[in-house]
Amino acid sequence: LYPVLTNDLLGVVNTIESKHVTKIETNANVNEIQYDDNGVKVKYTKTPSEFTYDADYLLVTVSIGVLQKERITFTPALPTVKIEAIKNDYEMGKYLNIYAEFSGIFWNTSFEHFAYIQSEPGKLGSAIININSVSLRSEKSSSNPYILQFVVVGDEADRVAELTSTELKNEISALVKKMWASATVPNNIYTKLFNTTNFYGSIATPTLSFNPTSRVKVCSPLKNRVFFAGEVCSDKYSISAVAAYQSGLIAAGNINMASKGAVFPEYQMEDSTKFKGCTTKSAMNYNPAAEVDDGSCMYSKDGSSEQSGDEKESSTNAFAKMIMSFVGVFMLFTIIFYIFYFTSRHFRKYEY
Repeated sequence: LYPVLTNDLLGVVNTIESKHVTKIETNANVNEIQYDDNGVKVKYTKTPSEFTYDADYLLVTVSIGVLQKERITFTPALPTVKIEAIKNDYEMGKYLNIYAEFSGIFWNTSFEHFAYIQSEPGKLGSAIININSVSLRSEKSSSNPYILQFVVVGDEADRVAELTSTELKNEISALVKKMWASATVPNNIYTKLFNTTNFYGSIATPTLSFNPTSRVKVCSPLKNRVFFAGEVCSDKYSISAVAAYQSGLIAAGNINMASKGAVFPEYQMEDSTKFKGCTTKSAMNYNPAAEVDDGSCMYSKDGSSEQSGDEKESSTNAFAKMIMSFVGVFMLFTIIFYIFYFTSRHFRKYEY
């Protein structure tokens, strides 16, 4: 898919290839991530051998589908609130990109998107992206390939993924000829099929349990050492690869700041369903029904739960003041009642 990368992504790829090519491991399966306050250990398998990589910080960019299937073991285990958000607040769908390369352009390059309206939404041709549009490609040269990107999702993605390269090329040929009379047969078809054992979806969509804090729960770091990026952590994209790049830049910046002393705390959720109060038995206001201590415990001067003489006297005075206040209010209402009563009788006496 190298020919269809945008210029920004090409720059990233070129930088990686020129400066860090010896540090890139491909075709390796990450098995376990160990983390604590001091750093990270990543255990991975590259058949037939196993390796361990030590690091100060780690950026995880796997899709939410990989985390849902628990393909990677975290030690210690992920916080419960993070696990629940990963499993319940998102679901992974299938989003298949097919890139068809042609020998020449027969479409209008001033348009970025095309669509062939069909009886069923989501069918092949419902979403076509013009890679050669002015807005998507800032450089023009004779070496640039002429490419249309076809996007299919859901059940249609499953159907297309089962086609052979010849069958897929024939379908695309028939489709573009319906749309453009001068259309030609594609020279090459590039696609990433997902009928592999390690594929768990390519686009994330929120479920009914999603809420505004879901993204924070999933993407908050662990021990200020393990950071997350991907389709869930992106505020712009929901497709795994693109979102991992966009949110990964932000996460990388956070790691840079963390290495200089900045602290990015883990998400902490307070359980509002639990009854709060004083849970210390030796406190004067101990509440046996309280499940969460809210810091309201009160103690006597000697540290016991018994009230001192001064405290008892203070309590007695407070009670007496409450009684006097009640009596005062009662007398005031009594006086108002009698004034109203006699005034009414006076007016009735001279009514006629």
